[in-house]
Amino acid sequence: MSSTSFTYSKVDFKKYGDERLISVQGEVTNGSGKNFNTAAFRINIFAQGAVAWTGVFKVRNLQKGQTRPFELALDGTAPGLAAKITKYEIFFESGY
Repeated sequence: MSSTSFTYSKVDFKKYGDERLISVQGEVTNGSGKNFNTAAFRINIFAQGAVAWTGVFKVRNLQKGQTRPFELALDGTAPGLAAKITKYEIFFESGY
């Protein structure tokens, strides 16, 4: 959970499309008390103690109190990364 009252659940990493790509999917809950037309979140993925990938995903029409799904293809990742992921961090970046 970040300081802006968003929570993240059901986060999972899976093979996407051909077996060389990985995607992350899950749910984000808006506990901020604000409605967002678009909310942007940064995800940092760690493997073997270092940042292995970082990127941004957007969730549209995220109303206060609402839980919405998200999915993001991790472009440029090496095959087998999913098995090496040790942790991840998700942060709210901006919204309007």
